Amino acid sequence: MEPSACLDVAAQSLKLLLLLSVPLLASALLSGVLTGLLAVATRLSEPAIGMAARSLCVLGGLLLIAPWIGERVKAFASATWQLISRVGG
Repeated sequence: MEPSACLDVAAQSLKLLLLLSVPLLASALLSGVLTGLLAVATRLSEPAIGMAARSLCVLGGLLLIAPWIGERVKAFASATWQLISRVGG
């Protein structure tokens, strides 16, 4: 396998990692900001409330985008296996 092909696969995998993590991180960020504003407005300083809200938002986001994540990972794995079979065989 040529070094450029290895670097291309590594770059694609990092791009996929970033693409798949952004929606979940964004939901955690938005939830954290909203619970922080709510905590300031109500003068409630309980960190467990913010953590629970962030966890629920990330879990809900994961459930919503799981099919999309699966399709992306499947397409990447398929393309990678095709590249390996072309180089190896």
